[in-house]
Amino acid sequence: MRIETTRFGPLKVNREDIIYFPEGLLGFPENTRFVFIDLEDRPSFRWLQAIDNPELAFVVLKPEKFLWSYAPRLSLEEKRALGAEKRSSLEFWLIVTIPEDPALMTANLKGPLVINRAARRGRQVVLADETYHTRHLVLKELEKSVAEVQRSGELLLATQTGG
Repeated sequence: MRIETTRFGPLKVNREDIIYFPEGLLGFPENTRFVFIDLEDRPSFRWLQAIDNPELAFVVLKPEKFLWSYAPRLSLEEKRALGAEKRSSLEFWLIVTIPEDPALMTANLKGPLVINRAARRGRQVVLADETYHTRHLVLKELEKSVAEVQRSGELLLATQTGG
């Protein structure tokens, strides 16, 4: 199938790659069909392009790329709406905002996109958990995560060497 996009021009997409969001995304309820587009120069990021709206596309990122502790809880209703019995069959993606200064890039942890690839269904959920925010600084969190890993490695080395 061929689609038109503002950013990428005409694209050929496989029907099997289309993710259906029955309720659309927050603020865009009429846009229900999306496809992922890879960014060749930035493999951690992707575009989520609307099939029926050439101008609508979001930069998205998997949370585990920068925030290893991200573990939002989904209700049974949300899992059922996605056609998933187990959490392991779901993927989480975050919408990213990249301002002029990329160091201030933020991710929406409060409203993740949850996708069941097998069913080709997605849903944007709004989490009740107050620890998650809509404008979470990505690079700051990545720096904290790397520092935690380094501290863990130093502790492990100290215990192995008797230090």
